Amino acid sequence: MRLASIGLGLALILGLSTPASIAAPPSTRASRVPTLYHKNRSFRIPFNVDPAERSRLKEVQLWVSNDDGFTWKPNTSTTPDRPSFTFKATEDNEYWFAVRTLDTEGRLFPSDNDQVEPSMKVIVDTKPPSLVLQSDGRRGSGASVRWEVHDEHLTLGSLAIEYQVDGADKWRKVPITRLGLIGSETWDAGTAEPITVRAQIEDHAGNIAQTTISLAGGTPSNPGLSASEDGEFMAPPALASPAHSSGSGFPTPGANSRSTEPRDVFPPPTRVSKRNVPEPRNLPEPVDRDPNPFAGSSDRAAELSRGSAVNEPPAAGNKSLLVKDLHFPLKYEVDNAGPDGPNTVELFISQDGGRTWTQRVEDQDRVSPIEVDLPSEGTFGLCLVARSASGLGDLPPSPGDAPQIWVEVDTTPPSVVMLKPPEVGTGRHVGKVAITWRATDFHLGHRPVSLSWRADRAGDNWQPIAPPMENTGLYIWNTPPNLPPRIHIRIEVADTLGNVGAVETTEMGSVIVDRSRPKSRIIGLDPGPSAGNGPKAIIKNQ
Repeated sequence: MRLASIGLGLALILGLSTPASIAAPPSTRASRVPTLYHKNRSFRIPFNVDPAERSRLKEVQLWVSNDDGFTWKPNTSTTPDRPSFTFKATEDNEYWFAVRTLDTEGRLFPSDNDQVEPSMKVIVDTKPPSLVLQSDGRRGSGASVRWEVHDEHLTLGSLAIEYQVDGADKWRKVPITRLGLIGSETWDAGTAEPITVRAQIEDHAGNIAQTTISLAGGTPSNPGLSASEDGEFMAPPALASPAHSSGSGFPTPGANSRSTEPRDVFPPPTRVSKRNVPEPRNLPEPVDRDPNPFAGSSDRAAELSRGSAVNEPPAAGNKSLLVKDLHFPLKYEVDNAGPDGPNTVELFISQDGGRTWTQRVEDQDRVSPIEVDLPSEGTFGLCLVARSASGLGDLPPSPGDAPQIWVEVDTTPPSVVMLKPPEVGTGRHVGKVAITWRATDFHLGHRPVSLSWRADRAGDNWQPIAPPMENTGLYIWNTPPNLPPRIHIRIEVADTLGNVGAVETTEMGSVIVDRSRPKSRIIGLDPGPSAGNGPKAIIKNQ
């Protein structure tokens, strides 16, 4: 494997510390170390040695931690005249790096009794983002697409969408009015001819995902008719796995991108329940494969997003809502309603992507909002039909018509379980607790997990252990010194709508954090109540 050299210009340099500087508090020094990203698992790490100190150094060692500095292991070593290490990661993860020096007298700095602090943090990420692009229909020169992207280290601002008239050489940029992991955009392509649309996005490590789709020619559109009267919008098909184009003018992803293996797929409009999708997103890596729970932990990424009961309608171009209740108010407008307003306002719904439609509810007062009452969880297409007393206005949707808006209903809280009771550290891990869990849901945020504790007394309040964190499945807790000896731990997991699932140790027994250090001593003989009545042993002189 060719090694990717990380240059000095990126500040990936391990500065050697004198013994005095190593004593800096870990909470201050570790937090000041920047986190860098790299898309190859092999790279070179240069370091600096003070020329005045080089003569008294025998060896420079690279130490690595993949559990946020909880444990450190030696990785490789070199001599001061070869000022770089070669590191090869076994898997994608966050790695902390530190150096230890061995002088000519055999002394190690930092010593085994000193705190080892990182000089560099690198997140190795070899996987490209998941990028799905789907046609949302054509009408005349208008074009619409929908997208969904996912990645733990996504650079959302790098999303770019372009289109090209078939047979032309020039690509034109599509303005994106609102960035989001899930979104849609509608624009005027300037022609009703078939067009090709391509999208690209990048993560922090520089992994690139790209995909290209074709949009058929625009259907004729009569400006005097509403979209539902025209009836030419076809329902979007279920999204397939992302297609990754070649020769499109975008940079080609590297060999490690594995762009043909998407990790997430946009839920097709025909899904009527969260449970008929084979595998939910945001599954943590299995943490019970390692018998040592202290072997890894992570606490990074963007902050937790908690949604409201019903999302406000997205900006122009977005045609989807995510709601947490089956019953919710939906705002609408009726153009050219006449002096007395519309005579009827009816809501039609589709549970199969627009192939069939049924009337669901009629707005009795014909004034926005209309109260929507959906039958179950799932993804629904909604279409509003307003008509005058003479029967003019919108036509009810026909089979194959596209909905005016998509609504996905999620009323189920995330599923969360403790993989095993929290494990209390011993030996050099005294005072630390390993908390393991597995949480699944289709709409987890970036930091959906909250951990808290309380004393083993009924009525005590729960107190946070750490800020909301990623769904990593493992957290190593450095307990405070004034912690009660018996406590309970609670794990809460929230989705983006505010549905919360929780589990706590009250169901399995209290956690005992014992910081005591017994020390014995002999104080003398204990004659006991029957002293002098038992047999005696006499040492006989020879």
